Amino acid sequence: MAKAEGPPDPPVVPPIKEPETPEVNWAGVPKVLHGMMHGLLDQFKGMWSGNPSELKASTDHIQLKTGTKPVYSAPYRAAPHRHQEVEKQAQRMVDLGVIKNLGAECSFPVAVVPKPGGHIRFFVDRSRLNERTVKDVYPIPRMEFCLDSLGAATVFSNPNCNAGY
Repeated sequence: MAKAEGPPDPPVVPPIKEPETPEVNWAGVPKVLHGMMHGLLDQFKGMWSGNPSELKASTDHIQLKTGTKPVYSAPYRAAPHRHQEVEKQAQRMVDLGVIKNLGAECSFPVAVVPKPGGHIRFFVDRSRLNERTVKDVYPIPRMEFCLDSLGAATVFSNPNCNAGY
């Protein structure tokens, strides 16, 4: 039997996946606050991708001064085991989505700082980039004002504190 002619079947559209509420380390949080915290996390779960590096709250843009050329800085000297550790930590942050390799024309050296317990923390020295950047008209607020704005709050959270990057 022949199939009857008619309009084509509509494409199958997968349902939109609702973001999941992030996992939380409840150590140190009083039990009486768990319900309220679950409510807040659920209310703002659209900002949370589930990735510890990604919070969909704001974006940042660096504006360079007119005529600025790309900055290339050679790496700082370090022992081979330090280079291996930096590579390992950088790959971890790439895997988590904290950083991306954009193949940019700029290059900045990495400084390594030992932490108590034998671990190292590394950071990117962007001082040469800062010299070529248009200064923000709205500077970061003073720490005293930020602390005063917390008032009598007793629970604090920072969902984007992976590797201090």
